[in-house]
Amino acid sequence: MVHKENHHDNSFWIGLIVGGFIAIGLTVLFGSEKGKRLIKRLEEEGLDFLDDAKNSLSDTKQQVSQEVVMKVEELEEKGAELVEKGKALIDEGKHIEKQVIEQVVETKEELAQQAVETADAALAHIEQLQERGRQTTAELRKRLFKNIPKRNS
Repeated sequence: MVHKENHHDNSFWIGLIVGGFIAIGLTVLFGSEKGKRLIKRLEEEGLDFLDDAKNSLSDTKQQVSQEVVMKVEELEEKGAELVEKGKALIDEGKHIEKQVIEQVVETKEELAQQAVETADAALAHIEQLQERGRQTTAELRKRLFKNIPKRNS
């Protein structure tokens, strides 16, 4: 443990000496004419650096703004193209809908015509059956009732 305490004591003294040298250096720097000129020069260069940084930042900001504007315009163009394509698709959909409706109407008319023809044929067949039934009934009357006299009312 004694060794650690010596180490802390040495660090303290080293820190004190280094701090003293820094304080002396700053006193000489700020106190002398040459030091004042150096500080003024550093201040001017620092201000120049800040001005350059502001200008660079402003240029970058303008460049980024222009790029953003270009991207927005590009997106607006693509949006307009999509709107036009959407309108074209809607028109095409309406055209297809019209064709489908026309096809349905035609098919409906064809089916209705076929139904009428089928019903007409069925009715004609029923009429033929009725006529055969009358003829058969008339023949049966003649055969079965030929000897029976007819009543006069």
